[in-house]
Amino acid sequence: MKKIVFSLLLALSTTIFVGCSGDTAPTPSQTTSSSIVSTISVTVTLSVDGKQKDSKKLTVTEGEDLLTAIKSSFSIEETDGFITSIDGNTQDEAAGKYWLFTVNGEMSPVGAKEVVLKQGDKIVFTLDKIS
Repeated sequence: MKKIVFSLLLALSTTIFVGCSGDTAPTPSQTTSSSIVSTISVTVTLSVDGKQKDSKKLTVTEGEDLLTAIKSSFSIEETDGFITSIDGNTQDEAAGKYWLFTVNGEMSPVGAKEVVLKQGDKIVFTLDKIS
């Protein structure tokens, strides 16, 4: 009788131990989901002296900053993070003409390096005289 009870307890303990030990290897969905890069679409428009010069729909990495994103599609010159020229259109301090930009119709309170792009953003860069 003792052998039967001992055998049953041993079998039960083994079953519980094996059942509770988890497989620590990641599942395929865990390994691939972290390596998927999401992209978004944004529109960037250039306006010089009140006239639209160019407009491009850009596909960028989600979370990318505006300055990095436009460098891949436009010729950009900058000084200390401030954009001074886009596609050969250079600001003119003597004439009071500077590059400014809006995001979704709102003047940006930060520089292009600090703007994190979101799906559908509409950015308008304007080179014009500031009063």
